[in-house]
Amino acid sequence: RLPGVRIVPAPAHTSLFHVHLPRAGERLLDASAAIAEERSLALLTRVRPCDIAGYSVVELSIGDGACALSLDEVEDGFRELLERSDD
Repeated sequence: RLPGVRIVPAPAHTSLFHVHLPRAGERLLDASAAIAEERSLALLTRVRPCDIAGYSVVELSIGDGACALSLDEVEDGFRELLERSDD
């Protein structure tokens, strides 16, 4: 649903999984901090380099707070994250 985004494993088997995002880590962190401040939506706080050129990896753990969000809200948040962190 989000071009270039990869979930590992796919499909996720538990509430903890990795998301490969086609962006530089620092740009993702900056965009995530801005979204958190403006929308009170914390998408990620840590990233690490990926073995795929041009990608970063984040580890997501879906807890009670995230379960309160709709899939559309989560998708919109990550879409905005990708737009804001685009080079």
